[in-house]
Amino acid sequence: MDTPYKPKDYNSLSPYLVVDQAQKLVDLLKAVFNATELRRYDHGDGTIAHIELKLDDSVIMMSNSTEQYAANKMMLHMYVPDVFETFNRAIAQG
Repeated sequence: MDTPYKPKDYNSLSPYLVVDQAQKLVDLLKAVFNATELRRYDHGDGTIAHIELKLDDSVIMMSNSTEQYAANKMMLHMYVPDVFETFNRAIAQG
């Protein structure tokens, strides 16, 4: 039996974000884009060491920034079925 080279239902490319306050971003992605948490590992202090979120047909990976791994600036583009509905959900989150 062949071993798959990537997890089932993952795309070939998954962005990996290193961010400050990762939990805030996770909560926002869940509220605005209905992101689903696939797996999660926390540091001893409760911050996110690694999390994988499914957004529509894509998976993004993320961790909280640390002294060794500073937050990175990035931009992502997300296609959504109704931009106005999505915008209103984002505004409702502040």
